[in-house]
Amino acid sequence: AVSGIVYDSGNVFAKIVRGEIPSTKVLETPHALAILDAFPMVRGHTILIPRAGYPTLADMPEEAAAQLLKELPRLTKAVMEATGAEGVNVVQNSGAAAGQEIFHAHFHIIPRYSGDKLVKLGPSSKDMINTDDAAEVASLIKEQLARYSPSPVPGSPLALVLNAHAIVLALHTYIHRTVDAILIHFTRTFFGRALG
Repeated sequence: AVSGIVYDSGNVFAKIVRGEIPSTKVLETPHALAILDAFPMVRGHTILIPRAGYPTLADMPEEAAAQLLKELPRLTKAVMEATGAEGVNVVQNSGAAAGQEIFHAHFHIIPRYSGDKLVKLGPSSKDMINTDDAAEVASLIKEQLARYSPSPVPGSPLALVLNAHAIVLALHTYIHRTVDAILIHFTRTFFGRALG
């Protein structure tokens, strides 16, 4: 696991996915399950979980994350409309330091209302980020992102560019080898006759 956390298949969400623990399901797909939180912060508090087990979001393969996260917009809309919420917080805790208690990746969809004071992030810094620090941190993040390069989606502009690039390289190699063969043949033929 990328997070260093070993997945425990006995966790409560894994048991819910397997049907060993009852839950109030609101959405089921082959890859995702959404349930009402058994101990909600507010009415309509919903949890979106992958059917496959990964301890944190960082441990999920791209395809598994995509299959799960594609359900988030419609689930968020449904929760807002069903509860009359004015907004929602979508919360994802990865790792104990972030507040994760159940080590099966999941997202909380928490309905919000003006003045409810339910969830509030700490205040932003009063000081704007230092440009040198920003450049250093951005460079470090980009370096790590390069280690986890996404696979291009078939048919996407990136995939088409990469395919076109591969075709150009193959064509370049073919032309280069053909020209080399012609030059070698010409050189042998011309110099062979001149010298013979």
